[in-house]
Amino acid sequence: MAKFIEQIWTKVVTIIDTLLFYPLEKFSIKEVGAGFLLIGVYVSLFYFYPEKWVFAELIKDFYATVSFGLITVAITVLIIDRLNEQRQVDQLKNQLIREMGGMDNGLALRALAEIKHHGWISDGTLTGVDLRGANLVKANLENAQLEQVNLAGAQLQEVDGFRANLRAANLNGANLSKAEMVQAIFSSGSFYMATLVDAVFNDAKLDRISFYRSNMSGIYLLKTNLFRSNLQGTTLIGAHLWDAILIFADLGGANAEQAEFNGADLRCANLRGVNLSNANLEDVNLRGAIYNERTTWPKEIDPQKAGAKLVKGAYSYENAVHP
Repeated sequence: MAKFIEQIWTKVVTIIDTLLFYPLEKFSIKEVGAGFLLIGVYVSLFYFYPEKWVFAELIKDFYATVSFGLITVAITVLIIDRLNEQRQVDQLKNQLIREMGGMDNGLALRALAEIKHHGWISDGTLTGVDLRGANLVKANLENAQLEQVNLAGAQLQEVDGFRANLRAANLNGANLSKAEMVQAIFSSGSFYMATLVDAVFNDAKLDRISFYRSNMSGIYLLKTNLFRSNLQGTTLIGAHLWDAILIFADLGGANAEQAEFNGADLRCANLRGVNLSNANLEDVNLRGAIYNERTTWPKEIDPQKAGAKLVKGAYSYENAVHP
């Protein structure tokens, strides 16, 4: 009996010595918690004692108490460690977003690179963030998830945004000159007074967007969806709109001189006061489009024969002739 008690005591002392005096700094908090959990489970499942011994119940209760305590400590440690990890991750995210939205291009691009490294560029982390005035010149935003992001006044020249999602984003006053935004999504966003000179938006979704008074000279909008977009007062000199969808688009007062509309769909579009001098309207669908006496057409185009309608006074989409 004395020998058995000595064995039990030796095991208890060994466990206590390990927990209290082993250099735990060699392990992470998660590893320490896992260690407590394993010891607790071990004590719970593999303790032994003579069932006929007079102190059997006492020893059984002792093991149960130690096991429960170790498991409780382990779970608490692991939960606290997880919360601390999440807090550190959130702090890092906020720091990188602040740096990404700064005016220092080098710092912004480094922050973007780290955001990509963590996979946060495409997991929704950047949804709705405030990046006003950010200097992201030449940034790579391929497949980025940037829904509802505020990029007002941002410097986005020569950005590569292939298949980026900027649905409902605020790009008012932003500069996207020479940006490559092929197949990107901007639906329901805003480009009020933005600069998009020589930008490439081929096959992009730009429906229901306001480009009011934006400079879009030389822009490429091949097969781009501009359904119901507001292009009033825009500069579209030399723009490339081959096969673009401009159904119900409002181009009132736009300067589209020398623009290429080859194969574009302009059904029910508002063309009042638009300058289409020397524009290429080959194979354009003008059925139901609205224009007035201030609209300037290429010499070879007879708008009424093409299906457009001369109107006076106020114009509304509802009054247009549906295709």
